[in-house]
Amino acid sequence: MKFNITRVSDLKKVDTDVFNRLMDEYRQALDDLCEGRLTDDDITEYLTGMIAEGRGGGRATEYRFWGFDEPEHMPSDSRVYYFYQPTYLNVAFMMKAYMVLGERANKIDGFVDTLKRGMQGSTGRGFQSDFCPGEEPDCSRALEPFIKAGAADFIKAYPDLCPEFTDLFLETTEIRVFVYGTLMNGEANHDSFLNDAEYMGECTAEYFRLYDLGSYPGMVYAAPDKRHKGGTKVAGELYKVDAETLRRLDMLEGEGSLYGRVPVMLRTADDKMLRAQAYVYMCDVDKSRRIPADAAGTIRWNRK
Repeated sequence: MKFNITRVSDLKKVDTDVFNRLMDEYRQALDDLCEGRLTDDDITEYLTGMIAEGRGGGRATEYRFWGFDEPEHMPSDSRVYYFYQPTYLNVAFMMKAYMVLGERANKIDGFVDTLKRGMQGSTGRGFQSDFCPGEEPDCSRALEPFIKAGAADFIKAYPDLCPEFTDLFLETTEIRVFVYGTLMNGEANHDSFLNDAEYMGECTAEYFRLYDLGSYPGMVYAAPDKRHKGGTKVAGELYKVDAETLRRLDMLEGEGSLYGRVPVMLRTADDKMLRAQAYVYMCDVDKSRRIPADAAGTIRWNRK
């Protein structure tokens, strides 16, 4: 299993399609590793190529990155996606590989040193993926591969491999999640998944519809021309969760197949706007099962 990377210096003309395909490859490799679809030899070969391609970046020559160009040559938004994000994906792969291979990983030349330097490089932006003036920085995209790879378990096993990463990960992995069905207080899944999570209050997610799917609801995007017709504010509860709880929620919700976890904007009870993660239903819905809004234009699941 070969590790591939193409940098701007390898191309006659910058082609972001090339970089996007590589990002897809990295995500697929991480998925395959997490799902147990790779042999130890596959993992070792991939890691060997990855180690050879890790580079210092800008003034951080002692760290390791897998970006597609030098960071000082990239505008800020491109730097996030094409410099830091491939680094996050590949460092997450190495962390998961360490847990899968165990002692065999220590025998791969340069592996532990590269992993440590890659973890150090991953802390450079404080996991901030997106930032808009007036809003809190969003770390969800940066944390996504680490959560998938089980970074919470990794830093429990190896807390001192990169203390900077351990500290930052623990500080930033309390993630806000909006729930609107069986995970709400008093419902079937609440105590098993959110009983120890910090409750942050009631909120509404705007520009969504809600459908009764039987024993649980599904929130879907309202069509642009329907956003102001018939109520598109879904009521729910907001919780602050850690990375391990988020991983368990992803498994419960069938993240990526049944529901997709996406960032949404919420309106709080005191009329403030904030960003959180929510599970949006990805499958077809029976339009006749749409839950109507109340007199205030708010849609609530009919609790069983």
